[in-house]
Amino acid sequence: MMVQMDNDIVTIACIGLEGGVTGQRDAVVFELESRKNNVKLTENGVEGWTRYPYDETITEGFLMNLSEQIEYDSMFPTHPLSLLRECARFIIEHN
Repeated sequence: MMVQMDNDIVTIACIGLEGGVTGQRDAVVFELESRKNNVKLTENGVEGWTRYPYDETITEGFLMNLSEQIEYDSMFPTHPLSLLRECARFIIEHN
């Protein structure tokens, strides 16, 4: 993350490690999104699970999966992604 502090730009690097049972957020969100028919298992694989958040015409490459959406942070407050977003919010608000 890059944050402007006075006349300088400061880069802050954070690393979040998932410990314990990994993949819980993905599994729960996959089930929720499947029930909403947003994710489907087809003969071509899984459809609807990944997307590029800024341009839905981009369908190849390293895409975000639905469990990474900010709306799920409250369900997984101790997940590394939720904690990193909270850290970023704190830094931005208190800069």
